[in-house]
Amino acid sequence: MLAEIDGLPVVAWTARAIPRDIVGTVVAVTRPTDFGRRAALDAFGVVHALSVEADAGQGRSIATGIGALPAACRGAFVVPGDMPGLSPGLFRKLIAEFSAREGNCIVFPTIKGQLRPPVLWPRDMFSLLAALEGDAGGKAIVENHMSRSRGLAIEPRDAVMLDDVDTPEDLARIKEWLGGAGG
Repeated sequence: MLAEIDGLPVVAWTARAIPRDIVGTVVAVTRPTDFGRRAALDAFGVVHALSVEADAGQGRSIATGIGALPAACRGAFVVPGDMPGLSPGLFRKLIAEFSAREGNCIVFPTIKGQLRPPVLWPRDMFSLLAALEGDAGGKAIVENHMSRSRGLAIEPRDAVMLDDVDTPEDLARIKEWLGGAGG
C-alpha cells in the first residue's frame, strides 16, 4: 500500500478517488503500528480506526470500520486501500444508483457479471458487516441478498480500474494504465 505511483503511495491514490463532497466521513482501518499508512492518508482528512485485530482478516477490518462510522450515516462504502485505479466518477455512479433506490440496496461494480469492490452498503446491513470474521468480506452477504443488490457493469477494457495491487506486476500494470488513462 505504500508503493508509489508518481510519488504518491497506492493507498493515497485510493483515498483521493473518494469524492468527499458527497461521501462525507472516510474511515481508514489500520494496525496501531502502521504509522506509514496513516501518514500517507493524513492529507486526505480520513478518520483513523485502529484495529488490533487486523491480523484476524479482512472481515475484522471491515467490522472495525463499520463500528467507527457516524450514527447518521445512511450508507457506507467498503473500499480496499490498494485500488489506485478507482475514480471519483465511479463512486458518483454507485452513489447515484444507491440514491435512485432510496438507499435500500447494495450497489457495486461488476466485470463480466462478477462483483468487485468498492461496495456501497445500506445502513440496515451494517450489523451484518460488523459481525464479519476472518478473511471473509461481504461477498456472502451480497449473495444472500441478491434481491437487494445492484451491479453496475464496467466495460472489460476498463477492468484495470478495479484491480488491486498485490504484486510488483500488478503495480507495473496499474502504473502504465494510470499514466495513459487516469493519472
